[in-house]
Amino acid sequence: MSILLLSAILFSQAGDTTQPVLTWEPEEPAWGETVTFTYHHTAPDAVLKGTASIFAKIGDEVIPCERKDDVSLVQFVVPDSVPHIGLFFYSLEERDPSEYGRSWVEINVPEGWQSLDFSLQMLRHRWFGVKFGKITPDELREEIDSLRQNPIDQALYRHLLTYGFLQLGEMDSVFDVLAQMREKDAGSTDYAWALLSVNCDVHDKVIELDPEKLATLYGWMDEEAKRGNTDRGFLVWVGMRWKEGNTSLSLKERERILKNAVNQAPHEYWRHVFLADHYLTTRDTLQAEEEYSVAIDLILTGVPQKKSGEVSGLLLQRNLQQSLLNRGRIRAAQGQYDTALADLSLAIFLKSDPQIEREAYFEMGKVYQGLELYKRAEEAYLEAFRQGYPDAQAALRGIYLLNHGEEGFDEWLVEQLAPREGEELFVTRDFAFTTLDGEEGRWFDLLGKIVVVNRFGLGCGGIRAQIPVLNQLVDAYKGQEVEFVAFSGDGPDPLKHYLAEHPFKYRMLRVEGRDFCDALNANPAIKPWQLVIDPEGRVRFYKIGGFADASETQGMKLIIDQLLREQE
Repeated sequence: MSILLLSAILFSQAGDTTQPVLTWEPEEPAWGETVTFTYHHTAPDAVLKGTASIFAKIGDEVIPCERKDDVSLVQFVVPDSVPHIGLFFYSLEERDPSEYGRSWVEINVPEGWQSLDFSLQMLRHRWFGVKFGKITPDELREEIDSLRQNPIDQALYRHLLTYGFLQLGEMDSVFDVLAQMREKDAGSTDYAWALLSVNCDVHDKVIELDPEKLATLYGWMDEEAKRGNTDRGFLVWVGMRWKEGNTSLSLKERERILKNAVNQAPHEYWRHVFLADHYLTTRDTLQAEEEYSVAIDLILTGVPQKKSGEVSGLLLQRNLQQSLLNRGRIRAAQGQYDTALADLSLAIFLKSDPQIEREAYFEMGKVYQGLELYKRAEEAYLEAFRQGYPDAQAALRGIYLLNHGEEGFDEWLVEQLAPREGEELFVTRDFAFTTLDGEEGRWFDLLGKIVVVNRFGLGCGGIRAQIPVLNQLVDAYKGQEVEFVAFSGDGPDPLKHYLAEHPFKYRMLRVEGRDFCDALNANPAIKPWQLVIDPEGRVRFYKIGGFADASETQGMKLIIDQLLREQE
């Protein structure tokens, strides 16, 4: 269940009430009642204007809206036993993310009725704060003991207990509850996510399991996948482990599981991507190409929006970009150079993930080199290298050797990496921040030297797990004109509490809201990300995601080293 947030959407302008974006009748519907929602396209705050068809996602249901003049209408029957419903509106190309294009609608529930699910979820949210000192381990232990005095035979209740014991690091108790869930809740989303919570903490090195428990965890996750649990988040993590070969399941068993996932919902593109990735593992490139093609067609024709209500433009575009890159690689290996170059060119054009973009440039260089078009290959490799793709350096050296011999490569490369005449680099804008001690500062105060930026957040284990790698990066440039800063929207007290136990050598700075992302030309919907800014305030490197180990920082180090050379 979601937190009740019924936003006021009426505004006053010169004494007159402006048209709200979203209205509904009745205003407080009861269970079983039909509600009519109206989206007003001409309202001043409406994002979805024009005549494009729009959709409403209400709860888990996607409903096409009926267009009548300047409004779009949709009707929905309120299900039983819910305290509120959430909804938002979107077109195939755009979502209205403002508080006026989405809302939580309070339901007129029977007097005295309370949502048990909602109460349990709020308790889980509270327990999350133990990591940041908002609740002490002793308080958490007392609340768990109190909850267990009145046990509830429900999957969400057992999931909550698993989570609580996990926060306390009591792994024997965690596995005792998981064993109960395996018996009573197999196939449920709660069981899948309880397993996933433990798996994520293992992956992020928050906890360390002994070999027996780790084998048990992975075995139970594989068992759940075989049972047909195809929750997306669950399959993402299972699939990551399968790619590493860390499973007792045979390749055929994994293929059957993923084919079953596709058959359950063939309109969901990500299922085809998972199956295509598996075929790459088995080197069945023909099947992989076919599944990537299905995923690409589904995304391009808007099926995820129409059928599933998936409107994260960044996520869709990133998956499209990755699928095009993978299909382009396959086609290049098959000698289909024209279609390979088309796929790689589109992957570059999309620009949703810089890491995929630089890989696409590198693959394009390989295609041109195979065609003996060395000038074009050099240009593609150079662009990959400028964006921090380490393997491009060896490829460039090979082409240079063919054209110029062994002498002068390093000097030539330094010259090529300097900003090109007429090249437009994004120039960052000024914004305010505060230190953990409350001192105020501004972004422009940091310029004049190379600035390496990390977007940090306490709520993601993957972000926290990258700290040791980033600390090594700071050590590598100690004493040089390089400043390392991390921006976070978390409160100062939780940050201080966490950093006291997990030292982070980046300078931690606090920002309000997400406008600073726009000022740095970084995506506000994603964290972590990494930036390298030159002394003039221009973005020279951008990477979405963190670093699992030091080898993954090589691309960023190439750019930092180049900037240091430019300052000599």
